[in-house]
Amino acid sequence: MTISIPGIRNEHGATTADVVAEQIALCKANLLTIDKVAVFRKPREKRDEINRRLRGCHDFMGMAGSRKFGCLYREVNLDPEAALVCEHAIPVTALVSLYESNIPFEELVFYPVALISRVSDQRFGRLGLTKSGHDLQRPFLRYDIAEIEIETHFGEKISCKDWTMSDHWKLVEKTPEIALIRTQVLRKLNEG
Repeated sequence: MTISIPGIRNEHGATTADVVAEQIALCKANLLTIDKVAVFRKPREKRDEINRRLRGCHDFMGMAGSRKFGCLYREVNLDPEAALVCEHAIPVTALVSLYESNIPFEELVFYPVALISRVSDQRFGRLGLTKSGHDLQRPFLRYDIAEIEIETHFGEKISCKDWTMSDHWKLVEKTPEIALIRTQVLRKLNEG
């Protein structure tokens, strides 16, 4: 099952990369404003902004909401008629922490997101793995614990226990649609 990046409808002729780059720039600008203005809930406001913009970027790339077919990973034998969830292999709370430890936002946008059934997603909750059990170097480790089998969008089954972030970045590069967006986003951010 190939990935499908939704088109962007606008009067400016913007591409997905344009909108993602804008989301990243907005996040960075809003974080500076929060630093200047917020007094009482500054850390929470910053985390909320990072969370919101990460999810926004994923939505524009077809990895959230009703647009779910931009995910590079899918549950094996997924029924497209079932209730589906785009699930961050590394929970968003952990991604926010990575940003706070100086991992660039534009890198976090391209971290792994998997399309899984709602039933499998609920299994994370029952096992206490919704926001824990992840490994920053082996992003699908908690899927192994939850016994959720994952394949790439090319249909290649992965070992959730052994799949590394290095493997993930290779998949990003092998996926023309995502590799192009990533290259364009990085170029736009470096120009701006």
